[in-house]
Amino acid sequence: MSIYLDVLIIINIYVNYFLLKATAKLTHTFLSIPRCVFASIVGSLFALMIFLPPLNFFINFLLKLIASAIIVALAFGISKERFFKLVLFFYAANFIFAGVIFAAYILTKPDFMHYNNTYFYVDFSLLALVISTVIAYFAVSAIRYFLDKKASLNEKFSVIISNMGNVVSLCAIADTGNGLVDVFSGKPIIVCSLKKLEKILPQGYNEAFLSDDIDFLKDFIISHKDLRGIKLIPFSTINSGGVLPVFPPENVYIKSESKNEIKHVDALIGICKEDNGKCDAIFNPNLII
Repeated sequence: MSIYLDVLIIINIYVNYFLLKATAKLTHTFLSIPRCVFASIVGSLFALMIFLPPLNFFINFLLKLIASAIIVALAFGISKERFFKLVLFFYAANFIFAGVIFAAYILTKPDFMHYNNTYFYVDFSLLALVISTVIAYFAVSAIRYFLDKKASLNEKFSVIISNMGNVVSLCAIADTGNGLVDVFSGKPIIVCSLKKLEKILPQGYNEAFLSDDIDFLKDFIISHKDLRGIKLIPFSTINSGGVLPVFPPENVYIKSESKNEIKHVDALIGICKEDNGKCDAIFNPNLII
């Protein structure tokens, strides 16, 4: 069959982007879109191996591992605490994805698919590619959901949040009881004390967030342009329920005080009007697993 170089590169950019996003979701690691796109583009160049003669398993494995390490380094940076884990997750996702494609290739031997050296070329519609990716991403989300159910930690942490050019550091604990997740983005929510967030919130709005009137909060957020990123998430506890204002900060880091490790996480910040005497922030431990 004929292989078009532009189609091969575009398909692999798309697949790499999905695999990197899947890795970020599985590890709850922050991944910016520009870095994800750049790493996907560079990673797509390794797909040119499809034009080489068939390689033996060990050479293929080594080259794939090197390619995975380069792509992960470009996307997430090199952190001695988490780099190896990220490479393993990316390689595992890549290996599973390639395994599925290879299985389909062996079973059907289709005219529109060519597979060689763990890379594939598929000549089918964009709609089919998008649908397949969406299904795969939901599968990844389901895996992450069940993994999160088993997480538990008993350490002391700090949550470092930057927003509006300011930074705050909050004493935090990991608690599986905090299962708050934004339905639309799928991002977990770190619940923080309003009093500790004053420095990184717009000036003069603290009293509004103390209100229990949901309609007032909605109108207040809509009427102020600098609060457009804030939304209201319903929550419930054993004793009460209501809505929690949440917003996407510029950056969030979780630092382990005992291990002196820090992780850049992808999460939203929830504004809690009540202070917890033991800590300033509560997050689900799956964020650092």
